[in-house]
Amino acid sequence: MRGHLPWNDSLFRDAPALWDGARDHGLQKGVTQCLTLPNHAQGFLSVSANNRLPGGYPEDELELRLRTLTELSLLTLLRLEDEMVMPPEMKFSRRELEIR
Repeated sequence: MRGHLPWNDSLFRDAPALWDGARDHGLQKGVTQCLTLPNHAQGFLSVSANNRLPGGYPEDELELRLRTLTELSLLTLLRLEDEMVMPPEMKFSRRELEIR
């Protein structure tokens, strides 16, 4: 799973109260970047801002930057063997180990 999901009115059309509540607290824009690692661990990075001014980067460049940051963060957690990104340990019975 890979994706770049900007937060906007159409995204929250089924949950307008959530979006309105977020805006009532100052949130004006945001984006979520998701990525799946080779070991199938999934990670999400969300960033938001409290202004409506256009961002400093075009949308495609912002997506690339966020994807790179997400990937580097997840790979670092993987290298550190953080339990959040490690696959669950497979526990085999004695019989399963015999036939394995």
